[in-house]
Amino acid sequence: MTFCGGGYNRGGDYANYKQGPHEGSTKARTGFHGHGKARDLPALGEKPKALRGEPKPKPQSKKTRRRKIMSLKMKLTSAIVMFMLILSTLVIGVIAAESQTIKLYGNVTFNVNDTSLFVKSVSIRQSETDDYVPLDDFLPGYVDENMNVNLGPHEISYSSFSLRFDVINRTAETYVAGGVTLPSSLSSQVSASASGTINPTTKPLGSNNMADISITDDPDGQIIVTVTSTIAQTINLEGITVSIILQPEVLEGYTFSGNTLTGYTGSDTEITIPSSYSIYNDQFIKGNDFEVTTIGFFALADNLTVTKIVLPDSITNISEGAISGCENLTTVEIGPNSQLQTIERNAFRASVNITSIRIPKGVTSANIDSTAFFGVGSGGQPLEITIDNADVYVNLTGPAACGNLLYYAPAGTSIRILNSIITSGATNSYIDQNYINSGVDMEGYVVFTKMS
Repeated sequence: MTFCGGGYNRGGDYANYKQGPHEGSTKARTGFHGHGKARDLPALGEKPKALRGEPKPKPQSKKTRRRKIMSLKMKLTSAIVMFMLILSTLVIGVIAAESQTIKLYGNVTFNVNDTSLFVKSVSIRQSETDDYVPLDDFLPGYVDENMNVNLGPHEISYSSFSLRFDVINRTAETYVAGGVTLPSSLSSQVSASASGTINPTTKPLGSNNMADISITDDPDGQIIVTVTSTIAQTINLEGITVSIILQPEVLEGYTFSGNTLTGYTGSDTEITIPSSYSIYNDQFIKGNDFEVTTIGFFALADNLTVTKIVLPDSITNISEGAISGCENLTTVEIGPNSQLQTIERNAFRASVNITSIRIPKGVTSANIDSTAFFGVGSGGQPLEITIDNADVYVNLTGPAACGNLLYYAPAGTSIRILNSIITSGATNSYIDQNYINSGVDMEGYVVFTKMS
């Protein structure tokens, strides 16, 4: 048999092939001579290359195996840590939800001193996004001095809850929530606040100034009470008292700080400075929480509206410039029982048209600054000056004395001196020379009138 590219050597080549891959020449492994393409032949007992697949990888070293094991351990540890974080987050969430649970029971007390208000219904709400749910066990009734509202047992899933009281008003008065009082047993555990307004009745009033009402009437207003707790606990509401008060009268235009009047921006021409005040909803109202003892630094200065100022007896000090530059002010009324002690510099400076003023008994000449009344009387109108202190009378010796009180006093000015001061023997040569004694008036004052 003849093949292109050379012949087959049955003897030598086959013999060499039988010797296996480690015997004979390279020619035995290829199986061809001459110009034919050489190809590898498997050794005896060995599968052909096409049947053996990819060659097996080399065995890994111990170092490589240790490195891979370590990498697997690190991945496993990271997965465990992540799982624990997720688990702890879930646990914290459960604890947080538990910490916002409030269990409450007991009574809320309303404090009003008459039967003008009728509580129609009470509802409870757990959060601002929830609806109010009526308390089915609540019995409607009048608020007579004290009214207990039994909430029954409730469990709240939030840190605070609100109670809404629907109220019918029998009067023409307006009521508001005055505040919440907590018993000592709760004051360190919860906080509470109240808000709301109850409008006047729209029904006709009877002979007792109260209207006849029905439980089916619509409420005239609502009072909202909010209680907040920062910890999970069981709350006995016994002792929580909600006060309802008449709508307070706002002191329009007045501003205060502590015991001091700091300003007035109202439109009244005649004002009576309050002797005390309170604060409600960030407004100054009539009340007795703070006594007013001082007219503050330039508090009423340059007010061109006011023509008369009445100072309460509680005032002890008129500060610098307090009533200065009030060009249209004619009367400063200070009562005989005034506690006034000090009149500071420029207190009435340039309030040129003042025609009436009193120096009460508590003020001595040493406590009147030399500029306190500078310019008073320069408007040309006669003054009426009432003096209740013997020291001031004795030291009222000329234009520069006692705060320039007489510097601009025109003809016709009268000085009223308490008769007991004159009868005690006190004298003033300046007044004797420049004023004439016009006798004793009906209030027991000796009147001296300036001649010219």
